[in-house]
Amino acid sequence: MLSCPCQVFAQNQGLLAEAQQADNTYFSFYQQGKYQEAIKWAQRMCELRERAYGPDHLRVANGLNNLGQLHILVGDYDAAEQILRRAFKITERQRGLDHPDIADRRMSQGRLAFARAEYDEAERQYRQAMEIYDRTPGAPLSKKASVLNNIGTILRSQGKFVDAEPLLKRALSTEEQLHGANSIETSAARSNLASVYLLLGNYAAAEPLYLKTLEIEEAALSPDHPSMASTLSDLGLLYSEQDRFAESEASYQRALKILNKAFGPDHEQTSGVLNNLGSVLIHQEKYDAAEPLLRRALEIREKTLGADHHSTAVSRNNVAWLCMSQGHYDEAQPLYEEALNSHIKLFGESHPDTVQCYDNLATLYAAQGDSASAAQATDRGRRAIRSYLLDTLPDLPENEQNQFLAVRYQVEFRSALSLGLANAEDASIRELSAGWLLNGKAVVQEALATGKAAAHADPAAKSGNAEIQETGNAESDSGNWVEPEDVRQVLPPESVFIDLAKFSVHDFSASEGPSTWKPAHYVAWVTRKSDEVPAIVDLGRAAEIDRLIIRVRESLQKTIQQISASSEEAVANELRQDLQALSERIWQPLEPELKDARQIIISPDGDLWLVPWNALVTGQESDQKFLLESHTIRLAVSGRDLVRTPGHFVTQAPVILANPKFDQQLAEKRSSIQAVFRSLLPTVNSAIQNISAGLLRGNVPALPNTAIEAAAIQPNLESYSGQKAQVYLDRYALEQVAKALHSPRILTFATHGFFLPAQEIRVDDGPPFGETRSVQLDQDGKAIENPLLRCGLLLAGCNNRDAVVADDDGILTGLEIVDIDLQGTELVVLSACETGLGEVRNGEGVAGLRQAFQLAGAQAVVSTLWQVPDRD
Repeated sequence: MLSCPCQVFAQNQGLLAEAQQADNTYFSFYQQGKYQEAIKWAQRMCELRERAYGPDHLRVANGLNNLGQLHILVGDYDAAEQILRRAFKITERQRGLDHPDIADRRMSQGRLAFARAEYDEAERQYRQAMEIYDRTPGAPLSKKASVLNNIGTILRSQGKFVDAEPLLKRALSTEEQLHGANSIETSAARSNLASVYLLLGNYAAAEPLYLKTLEIEEAALSPDHPSMASTLSDLGLLYSEQDRFAESEASYQRALKILNKAFGPDHEQTSGVLNNLGSVLIHQEKYDAAEPLLRRALEIREKTLGADHHSTAVSRNNVAWLCMSQGHYDEAQPLYEEALNSHIKLFGESHPDTVQCYDNLATLYAAQGDSASAAQATDRGRRAIRSYLLDTLPDLPENEQNQFLAVRYQVEFRSALSLGLANAEDASIRELSAGWLLNGKAVVQEALATGKAAAHADPAAKSGNAEIQETGNAESDSGNWVEPEDVRQVLPPESVFIDLAKFSVHDFSASEGPSTWKPAHYVAWVTRKSDEVPAIVDLGRAAEIDRLIIRVRESLQKTIQQISASSEEAVANELRQDLQALSERIWQPLEPELKDARQIIISPDGDLWLVPWNALVTGQESDQKFLLESHTIRLAVSGRDLVRTPGHFVTQAPVILANPKFDQQLAEKRSSIQAVFRSLLPTVNSAIQNISAGLLRGNVPALPNTAIEAAAIQPNLESYSGQKAQVYLDRYALEQVAKALHSPRILTFATHGFFLPAQEIRVDDGPPFGETRSVQLDQDGKAIENPLLRCGLLLAGCNNRDAVVADDDGILTGLEIVDIDLQGTELVVLSACETGLGEVRNGEGVAGLRQAFQLAGAQAVVSTLWQVPDRD
């Protein structure tokens, strides 16, 4: 019997009404975070639509798409795959492959791939979706913002933080424009951006974003909504990274309560909080409390995600860390090895998490006494992180580079050098560890120089950018990794290279915990051209040596001030005792390795940058000499400086800037700049100008005798160079003049130098195993600033805060010096107060004016380590 059309219509209307009710109910449960209930009603909605419209209708596809995404949320990826595949096929048949509805389906498939840690596939789907949205007139901005957010999240997971940040910023900005800054729709992009800052170590930027998201969610969602658990878990990690363990535990416990209620104790999302909470307990050495949480998390992830998922690998790593901390090395080793293999498969060798796995495994091997395996794992990790840093650091803002290194680099670097020190009798490990130090020092300086070179390269010069980067801070022609053999090949005859490092010493034989780390030592790797491998010399406790350096510097300053009242011999005798004590600690232990060397090339570290090396004493007491009497001393920021290929540059005439008119007024500065340049120059870096404008407090006195000094040295410079020197005195000793220089053969500044008080880094000499959390803070808890912004030279108009023309405020900071084109400059002479001083960073050289000029391209810098009086 056939039904009449009216009956069919009425029946369909009833089905559609019931489907709409199911749709509303599913969405209500979804908004409450009750995903299992939502799935039941979404399934019912799809069944009703299929009965009303037939199996191949777009409304059915839309319902299936929503149902598939719910299955992703609860971790049922196989079911999600089947449902989303059917939704895609229906849409393809109805719309074709270039319709915005297909883009929506690709977005869903991308989310599924991301949940499975299939990042390449996820990115492919997202980018194809974006291509369709871009070709579609009037495509909603919210969908484009979603693509940006999702791709940014993938890049973050792949360790491509610099690439992820701008995408997530754009996504957040778009969502805020569309929905308002306090809308729940902005939460995902804001949290994902915060997570990038967290991974970069920029905790000050991450925390307010997380707190803002939590505030919005608490106002818009129910107290037990799963989205709040995600934000609370993120906050727990942030607090843990800063040693705020009580706050971290509280956040994790609150998140765990929500997830247990929403998904149950065996869900994948619950396992994430169990894993993180267990890690917090390990940091506090609460191993018995941590163990059931970590093992339960691993069990859940192996069951729900599979053995090769990234989250499973993380859980294996953390269970191994627990076993390592408890001294159960045999159980820890296979877990660490499995975690490493999974990370290599997922991300490749150079991902930061893969590097962390190498370092963890190396520490385990060392604790077991297998130094050879430890060295091989360390070497692979050091080479991998070197490659990653070359790609990442130059693109980070200067203020984030040190933060990133503190979080992602410093602990493992110290551990690697400790392994070399612990095996100083093993020739193969001496060679490997020399490479770790050679490639591990001064990476911030290298990144800064590379970034500046890239920023200044015009399109016509981009083909030569590799050369610019190379000359900026010493890369080997053979690739990114400089081998110790490369250094031996370029060492001149009768020379030796001493590579010094200051680091807390990792005691691999100690049980895990704070006792693993011992006080910092100074250690030297000594490379001679004729030796097959370097020697390692432990100079002893750094704190003791640093105190001797302070005594010598104070003694030097005192004798300089008294030199007019004493004979040269008397002054030398006063210094000798302190110099002798320092020489016994840092020079005499090295002498057996020097043999017949006449030229000593030193790459200092820490306070050793402040040592007057030429004034150290050598020889027996009856026949002592200052070091300069028997050796030629040369300083290098890192050993990579020795193997760079010199660039070929056309140099200009020598330049002298002296006796600046510090009280210069605005009108005179304008006329002076116009007299030199024939016009006023545009502002090129207002941000740096604003920073430097706040550095100086009070007036600095004039230096009239520096004009006499300039007149005295001018003939010598002209005789040496064969060119007439350009001299800028008084009103013309301008910051703009310095910034406009192009490769003067010799450059001399006779003026005041300034240095803000050093920020004392809050250092923990005993970080727990695996900890990479200590962002560099000063003793007041403030982030360490770029030291190149805390030093500089004072030029015309610096006393007058109103005399600012373009970017000339009379204060030439170290960071601005880096921007000057000094490629090919043979020598920079700094005749100023304490110009050789700067803030020291372990592994980063002296961040003072000497370094700034070297980064700008100068081949050699002569500067003082004490005050130079302005007198005849």
